[in-house]
Amino acid sequence: MKGITEIELTDVRTGKIEKYKETNLVTNAIADFFSHNIDGMLFTINGNTNDLNANMLPLCPNGIGGILLFSDTIEEDPDKYYAPSANPCVGYASNDVNATTNIKRGSLNLTETKKLDNGYKFVWDFTTSQANGTISCVTLTHKWAGLAYMGDTYNGTGFVWTMRSRNGESSGKARTAYINAVEIDPENNFLWTIGLNTSNELIIQKIRMSFTSVGLNDTMLGSNHDVLSEVKLNPTSFVMADPNRNEGHYDFFDGKDGYWYGFWADPNNSGNANIKKIKISKADFSFTEETMIINGAKIQAAGYHTRYNENPYRNVQSVLLNGFFVHGVL
Repeated sequence: MKGITEIELTDVRTGKIEKYKETNLVTNAIADFFSHNIDGMLFTINGNTNDLNANMLPLCPNGIGGILLFSDTIEEDPDKYYAPSANPCVGYASNDVNATTNIKRGSLNLTETKKLDNGYKFVWDFTTSQANGTISCVTLTHKWAGLAYMGDTYNGTGFVWTMRSRNGESSGKARTAYINAVEIDPENNFLWTIGLNTSNELIIQKIRMSFTSVGLNDTMLGSNHDVLSEVKLNPTSFVMADPNRNEGHYDFFDGKDGYWYGFWADPNNSGNANIKKIKISKADFSFTEETMIINGAKIQAAGYHTRYNENPYRNVQSVLLNGFFVHGVL
């Protein structure tokens, strides 16, 4: 494929028109999209048949139905198709008419945009109040990316979903696997998950996934993952006060030292802060527990997990960094 871009600037006061025409590099983004289907991320977990047909195909005007305008130039490398985050996005547009107040977003010209004998022609219009600034680079993108851009005020509802899951009991176990993931091995196609069930059992599972290869019977829908191994631990302090509620302010991390670590911290507004810790061996699943007390400190929740295998939810509020547990303390 070969791309040609023509920018036409019209002086609304004098009617003078300036035109700038350039050829464009076509990256490997589309080819890689179809050939690198990591864990079936092209599809929703609930198997919506319109996911690929309506949102990606035909490529024009879907898969490459958006445009991004950048302040700085972008290196012309066919293997680089993510714009640097430091490069300001001046404007963008999708394959529709902009009916919002977003001054960065232009509109598709529905009259001049059309199929050609040897390709496709997109025409986008930006008014004098839209996409103001220096434009040094023009790129095509997916139609959804043309609705907003990372970090701006119109990107709050989320236009691009990866492995989107529909709520419901049938996919609860599949979503639990992703939400409780503590370690992932994409090369060998499995992940480890850790979570507490309603019996206060700490469930550790090794689950086969189709990260980089797919079997003959794999549906890619994520509802029938294979549990390669499962271990149940019975901690004494790292437990929920009311297991029937199946929720707690905890999270698990890969220590990358042969152990998984769990931290539990309920938020407090006064007194001393209590942080419970559990250290689990990857080799034999033996574990130790301890409670740390920080005198006179207020802390935030270490994290949050709820509804194991039903309608799971996770809130990440801490990290394990260079051997340290990083958490909000006041």
